[in-house]
This record gives sequence, structure tokens and C-alpha cells, in this order.
Amino acid sequence: METNPNPPPHFQEKDRLISTYSNDQEIRGLVIEFINEMPKRIRTANEAFMRGDRLRLQLWAHQIKGGAGGYGFLEISNIAAELENTLSSNKSSEEVFLALLKVIDICERASVD
Repeated sequence: METNPNPPPHFQEKDRLISTYSNDQEIRGLVIEFINEMPKRIRTANEAFMRGDRLRLQLWAHQIKGGAGGYGFLEISNIAAELENTLSSNKSSEEVFLALLKVIDICERASVD
């Protein structure tokens, strides 16, 4: 499997979000795998939003919140929690969309280095 443990090239070095486990050789491979799966996860969230499937999107946010924290991305976990709360509070579609954009933005910045 080809790995790309860094965010897209349009992100500057200062924009990268580095896992707290980036120097842990036992976990580093798992972090890289988590990052490599991020585009698929983002597509899943976008599809759920476009279908108006708020329950699926809330489940997605909950999973990202837990998974990201476990892989050393507390910032992603916190932003995903905001999306989850936005959904559980029955906020407008516009507010959900803006919260989702924040999660996607920070997820795309995930890096191991």
C-alpha cells in the first residue's frame, strides 16, 4: 500500500497538524494508515451531508472524534465534537455545513511529520 502521511501540498508547513504520536515508532504506522484513510472518511461525511442524513453524519463525527484522539490528533477530536454537538442540538443545515467544513479542513491538515 502506498502511503502519503502528509497533508496535500497546498498546505504550508505551519498549517500541518502533527500527531502527538509522530515519534512513537510502535504507533506511527497506524497513524499513517489513519491519515491515508482520511479522504475516504471525508467523502463519507460529504455524502451523508448531501443526502441530508444527519444521523449518519452525527455517527461519523462521533467516530472521528474518538479515532482522531486515539491517533494523537486532539484538535481534530475537539472540532469533530463541535460538529457532533451541532447535529445533536438540531442546528440549521447551514450551521451543520459550516461545522463540517471546519472538521474537513482540520482533517486534511493531519500529518505524521
